[in-house]
Amino acid sequence: ASLTLLLALSAHPAAAQVSLLPKDQIGAQAQPDLAFSSRTPTKVFHVAKTGSDSNPGTSAQPWRTITKAASTLQAGQAAYVHTGTYYERVTTTNPGTSSAPIWLMEAPGENAVIKGAGTSSAPFVSITKPYWIVDGFEIDAATVRAQAVRFAGAKHAVVKNIDAHHGVGNAAIAFDGAEDAALLSSKVHDYSWTEADGSPKDSHGVLVYRSSKRILVKGNDSWGHTGDDLQCVD
Repeated sequence: ASLTLLLALSAHPAAAQVSLLPKDQIGAQAQPDLAFSSRTPTKVFHVAKTGSDSNPGTSAQPWRTITKAASTLQAGQAAYVHTGTYYERVTTTNPGTSSAPIWLMEAPGENAVIKGAGTSSAPFVSITKPYWIVDGFEIDAATVRAQAVRFAGAKHAVVKNIDAHHGVGNAAIAFDGAEDAALLSSKVHDYSWTEADGSPKDSHGVLVYRSSKRILVKGNDSWGHTGDDLQCVD
């Protein structure tokens, strides 16, 4: 399979910088189809630490977990996640559509943190369904060996405005079998890994597998890894 990767990784001053090719030098077939991300939701639900997953998910009666939102939202719907620390591993359940994607968003002006706990190596956010937008969130891996976000076979998916940091393992963000997907305007930093003797081992900010196509990485800051800011592998 062929890999098309458009890069605009605005590196931390201590890291190498990768530049985006001028648009007129990139074939139309290489441009990821992200038109769905300009849509607006038809209904918004709410998640808050004071809520309950048996609630209807309204602002007055919010759900308690992000997992509840990720497993309940249907095409065209969104969830605002309000301030708090959520010890969860979140996986998308239902697909969106090109005209009605699904949004999982940090509530405007608030600070929702997905934080590491336990020994699971599952990513903190796994995007497995098409037409999803994850916007906002701090993902504090807290030295747990797990990727912050994994695009796992996802088509037409966007992650933006996240702050993913301080994890262990091969990468913070991974695109595996993804198509028409993007990481935008995010901070990715301080992912590390060591050999048994304590020497550094590759732990990348962004890892793109060759099974992926039309991937856009743009407007991000990446630093402090024991591997590359961005790595493409077979």
